[in-house]
This record gives sequence, structure tokens and C-alpha cells, in this order.
Amino acid sequence: MVSAAAAFDVSKSPLLFSDAGVKFNNEVYVEMLDEKVLPWVTETFDDRYTFIQDGSPANTFNLTQRCKGHFSGFWDKMMWPLSSANINPMDFAIWSIVKSNVSARSYSNVSDLKKALLSSWIKLDEEVVRRTCNSVTTRHSEM
Repeated sequence: MVSAAAAFDVSKSPLLFSDAGVKFNNEVYVEMLDEKVLPWVTETFDDRYTFIQDGSPANTFNLTQRCKGHFSGFWDKMMWPLSSANINPMDFAIWSIVKSNVSARSYSNVSDLKKALLSSWIKLDEEVVRRTCNSVTTRHSEM
């Protein structure tokens, strides 16, 4: 599994790859947040950000919701409508662009696939990231 974050100022986190065979549950998700995401967010934005995530089970589990005490801004599960994929910028736009770029060919091994994902992530158009992330508040208010 691969995870990432993007922001309205076009900052993009490093791609985070899960090890093969690891079940992506709430414990793995919280560990990733604590060890990878929070340090990147804090270094990149100090305390000027709002962390949002979709409504998947790993993200809404109570252990994950405790993360709101560690992020300066945090949309908890009560803020997410049932059709949350419509307001998560990674879900409604960014991942589909990365996937489209990468799926144009097949890969003989995981290493080559990861390289292609990294290349697509790096080349992601900054204006698309900006517009997509800036539309979150509007999309949320329309739900």
C-alpha cells in the first residue's frame, strides 16, 4: 500500500510504502502518522495546517482519533460526511492522476512500480495540487 499527503501550497509528502504483507489497520496507520506524517507536517508547516483524512475504518478508529491531540488542526470523524471521498483531495483527484500516469504500462517487479509511482508523484502538476486542495472547504460545505 502507498500513502501520501498534499497541501494547498503544493507541498507533497514523501510517498509512504507499506511493507509487503502488512495489513494496513489502525495500529499501522497510527504508527505511520506518528513516525512519518507528523514529523513531515510539523517540519513543513509548523502549526499552520489542518490534517484531514477520509472515513476509512483505519482512519476513524478511536486510536486514530486520538491523533487529533498531536496535530494542530484536525478534522475528526464527525466532520466527515458519508461520501467523504468527494472531499478528500487525494481521493477525488490526486490518486487518480498518479494511477493514470503509472498504469500506462506494466511492471515486472515491485521496485519498478515504486519508481514509477515516485516519478508520477514528483511530476504531479503543482496547479492541479493547489486547485484540488483549495476546493476541500467548498466541497465540504456543499455536502
